[in-house]
Amino acid sequence: MSDDRPQAEARQAVCPQCGAEVPEHWQAMGVCPACNSSLTAPIAETTSPDESAPSTVPPPPLEVPPVAEGPTEPIQETAPQKSRKGIIAILAAIGVILFKFKGLLLILLGKLKFLLPALKFLKFGKILTTGGSMLLSAALYATIFGWPYAVGFVLLILVHELGHMLVIWQSGLPTTAPIFIPFFGAAIFLKEMPRDAKMEAAIAFGGPVLGTVGALACYGIYLATQAPIWLALAYVGCFINLFNLLPVLPLDGGRIMAAVSPKVWLLGMVGIVIVFIKFHSPFLLLLVLLSLRRIIEAFRRQSDPEKMRYYDVPRGTRVSIAAAYFALAGFLGYLMLYAFETLG
Repeated sequence: MSDDRPQAEARQAVCPQCGAEVPEHWQAMGVCPACNSSLTAPIAETTSPDESAPSTVPPPPLEVPPVAEGPTEPIQETAPQKSRKGIIAILAAIGVILFKFKGLLLILLGKLKFLLPALKFLKFGKILTTGGSMLLSAALYATIFGWPYAVGFVLLILVHELGHMLVIWQSGLPTTAPIFIPFFGAAIFLKEMPRDAKMEAAIAFGGPVLGTVGALACYGIYLATQAPIWLALAYVGCFINLFNLLPVLPLDGGRIMAAVSPKVWLLGMVGIVIVFIKFHSPFLLLLVLLSLRRIIEAFRRQSDPEKMRYYDVPRGTRVSIAAAYFALAGFLGYLMLYAFETLG
């Protein structure tokens, strides 16, 4: 059927001045019948009701093509997760160290009376010697690393030396105050030799054991504050004590090995020579020269049973000392590597 309905009304013009509709014949005259204003400006046109206005509906969102599923990558552990695992591993290692060194810790901490001889040490002259050499070392280190790191570094060396002093006081041996030697560390000089290699090993163990506690304290402060300097001090604290465990005289490791077997000194010297050839450090050459006299003396004693009694240590004690030595060295190596990776 045909549609006889009237067509939509023609478009009407609108006056730009008053907005009134302007018929076609008025448009031809160019005058608005409502306001008599001139229609010289462009005239807006209205649309009839059946003509749709421009759409204001936003276009539909673009369809995202499905992504092909594939093998997912393993989830990387976050820093807090790594930190928690590291703390658990460190606590477990501390438990092993405490078990291994329970005898030495009892000597150091079990009796408070060992602090009484320490009062004799606290004399003005000795304090001046130790304090002055500490200040000089810190000032020289500060020119390279800055004061915060230099002071922490010197204090870690002091903690190491105090570990030796505590065992020496307990043993009743006369000794000098710790003397700091810039870029070489510090030294304590016994005025009498220990009665046997077992006592010498105990004195030598005191420094790395207490020094390890100092390094752990720095690491604990880092975990609490997240200040990188404490992690750097924990790293260098581990390095100080691990280096001192090298089995060569006059380092602590060489003195510990005196109770295991003086023959280990030869292996230590070979290792030091190899490292010296690679790095050309004069300090390593000095270690070799300082070791020669003691090594020659020890091997000369083999022909004298009376002199060899110094190294007469029961087999079970030798095994215990060797196990404690490798446990401490392994723990320091692990903590040092962990601190290095965290710093990186």
